[in-house]
Amino acid sequence: MHFQYPVPRIVFLTSPLAYLIFGQNIIQASAGLIFAYALPHLFCSSVANEKTQGGWRRPYWGEVYETILAFHLVKPTVMTWFQPRKGKFNVTDKGSLLDQTYFDWAIVKPHLICIGFVILGITMAVVKWRSPVHVQHPDRYAVLNVAWALFSLAILLAAVSVARETRQERVDIRIPVQLPVTAYLASVTRFRAETIDISMGGAALCLPEELPTKDRTVSHITMAMGDEVLSIRSRRCVRTSAIPTCASKSSTFSPAAIWCAR
Repeated sequence: MHFQYPVPRIVFLTSPLAYLIFGQNIIQASAGLIFAYALPHLFCSSVANEKTQGGWRRPYWGEVYETILAFHLVKPTVMTWFQPRKGKFNVTDKGSLLDQTYFDWAIVKPHLICIGFVILGITMAVVKWRSPVHVQHPDRYAVLNVAWALFSLAILLAAVSVARETRQERVDIRIPVQLPVTAYLASVTRFRAETIDISMGGAALCLPEELPTKDRTVSHITMAMGDEVLSIRSRRCVRTSAIPTCASKSSTFSPAAIWCAR
C-alpha cells in the first residue's frame, strides 16, 4: 500500500490551485478551523518524528523523496488497480560513472510543469489582491491556499534540484572524515595516523610528523569499530603532495599524506 502514494501526493501538491486559479474551495470548513487543526498536527508530527528518528531522518525529506518519484510512479501504480501483474518500473542504475556534470531536464519535466502551475496560481492571487477592482483585503481562504502553494513550491524545488547529476569519475565515492587508525608497515612497524577521506576502495591517511613517507609501504591499517577492531589489508600505497587541510586538523600530524588502496 505504501507505493500507492503517488496520486495522493500529486493531489496534495496541486490542491491549492483549485482556489487560486478557479476560485473553488475544496475544503468545506472555515479557514480558521483548518489552521487550528492542521498547524498543531504538522508541528506535533514533525516533533515526534524528530524525537524518534532524528538521528537518521530529517523533517520533510520524506515529502521530497515521495515528490521525486510520484509523477513517475503514477502509471505503474494505477495500472496495478486493474491489472496487478502488468505494472512495472525500472530501477535506477547503480555504480555508473559520469564524465561531466549536467542537469537532467527530462527526468523532472512533470515537476517543472507543476511548478509552473503553482507559480501561476500564486501570481494570480497576488495580482488579484493588488488590483484596484479588488477593494477587500485578502480573505483567509486565499491566505491559506497561498501558504499551502508556497509549501508545495518549496517541496517541488527541492525535488527538482536532485536532477543535477554531479561528475563521478571514481568507482568508490570518497567520504571526507577524520578517524583515528593504526597503520602497519611492511617492516612490522606501526604508527598512529588519521584518515583524510575513506571509501570502499581505500583511504587517505595523514601521517605523524616524525615519520618519513619515502620508501615506506603500509601493509594494512586497523580502526576501532565499537568493541571490535577492523583490519583492512592494503595492496598499494601512493604518496601524495602536501595537503594543507591535513595539518590544520592536529599539530601532531604533518601535511604529507599517503593514499592506500585495498
